[in-house]
Amino acid sequence: EYINGEFDIKPQRVPMSSLIEKGMLNIGDILYNKDKTVQTVIKDKTGYVNLPNGDLTSIHKSSGFFQNKANHNGWEYWYVIQEDNLISINALREQYRE
Repeated sequence: EYINGEFDIKPQRVPMSSLIEKGMLNIGDILYNKDKTVQTVIKDKTGYVNLPNGDLTSIHKSSGFFQNKANHNGWEYWYVIQEDNLISINALREQYRE
C-alpha cells in the first residue's frame, strides 16, 4: 500500500493457530490479562478461547468482553505463563515472525 509517498509495509499476519501449530502456545493454555485478574483457556486449534458462559470466541472479542467493549486487540491484552514468567502473546507473535 502506498501512503504519503511511502510504501506502508505491514507485518506478516500471524493467526493464533500458527502459534499453536509451532508449539508456542497449546490447547489448554490459560491466558491472563496483565494483572492476572481475568483468565480464559485456549480451547481449540484455531486459538479460540472460552467466555464465562462457555461460548468460544476470538482473543479480540474475549478481551473486549472482559472490558465491556465490542472488540479489543487481544494480542495486546492476553498473556500466558511460560517458565514461570508472564509473557505477552504479542511477544510470541513477534518471535514467530522472526
